[in-house]
Amino acid sequence: MKKKLGNILIFVLIIGLTIGYGIYKDSQSTVTVNKIYTMEFQKQALSDLENEKGNGNYTLQNIFMKYNPFSTNTQSMYVYFNTSKVAKITYTVSCSDYADFTATAYQAKEYQKEHEFQLIGLIPNCTNTITITATYKDGTSQSVSTNYTMGSLLGDEDIQLKQVSGSKQDLGNALYTLLGNDADDQDFVYVYDTNGVLRGEIPIIGYRSHRMLMQNQILYMSVSTHRMAAINHLGMIEHIYNLGNYMVHHDYQFDQDGNLILLATNEEKNSVEDCIIKLDVDSEEVSEVLDLEDLFKSYKESTDHKEGSKWDWLHINTLQYLSDDSVILSSRETSSIFKINDISTNPSIGYIIGNEDFWKDTDYTKYLYTKVGD
Repeated sequence: MKKKLGNILIFVLIIGLTIGYGIYKDSQSTVTVNKIYTMEFQKQALSDLENEKGNGNYTLQNIFMKYNPFSTNTQSMYVYFNTSKVAKITYTVSCSDYADFTATAYQAKEYQKEHEFQLIGLIPNCTNTITITATYKDGTSQSVSTNYTMGSLLGDEDIQLKQVSGSKQDLGNALYTLLGNDADDQDFVYVYDTNGVLRGEIPIIGYRSHRMLMQNQILYMSVSTHRMAAINHLGMIEHIYNLGNYMVHHDYQFDQDGNLILLATNEEKNSVEDCIIKLDVDSEEVSEVLDLEDLFKSYKESTDHKEGSKWDWLHINTLQYLSDDSVILSSRETSSIFKINDISTNPSIGYIIGNEDFWKDTDYTKYLYTKVGD
């Protein structure tokens, strides 16, 4: 870290922190992670956190820290304190044999006196030096450091990735997310920095998180085949959404009203990955927007499937929602792109981009764009 003499006061604090790790160490089963994704667990975790924090006078020299209180990121720490002057906060996590990780703490305003955030980037099985810096409007700053020894990860992913090829371009201070492994064992979302160091391990119930979407400082992501979660900047889950008889498939977007539009399978049907549903994030109501069989019925009837198996006739994989209430979809089984107009009111096919030979002798050639060139 660069230091300005006279502007930075270094306070080295040795703080005894409780490792709140029991929920995982008892078992790494899906049952344990299932418990995390319940509002009962999250509300109790918040109550326990507030009771432990109490009404203490927490300052930069007396910071309240709690390891992973909501159990949503094994490499995170809850941080709370106040400063006498408005300040913006940055932090650096240092651990031997690994590159430092520096980030700006979340705040509602760039400069404020109360500071409450989730610190991420702790290195497992290592004594981490956490340095928190408050920078004031006049350019002066103060820093404090403390040590915290983190336990092991839940999974067995690599902490440090090896670069085997690629450019030497500076990628900045970004984070890269691996959205899940869909394995027989416990599933996770992994977050790596640009040095290839693991900075976040997020346990999920199963399957994978297909996207991570932000709206009003809330992170929305799928945590299983049938559940979505809304997670705030502290790592606390504010809402769990159950999709009922619909199974999310690969992609979702926000519409113009702030509702989630999701690709899905209706498990009450004999076919898969051919529906679009809407999740009202306020009322938690789930409704079906479009069954693509309604628009492509004659094509579906021309396809074959094994008796007793699910009918994977279209297999929609990606969704792009547009401001005019239309969507652009990709279909794996037809190697085509569809535009569907007015999905919320009166869905209709806008166009198809695909192979002319594939669609000839069907009812859909009139929607097919003409290919120009190679």
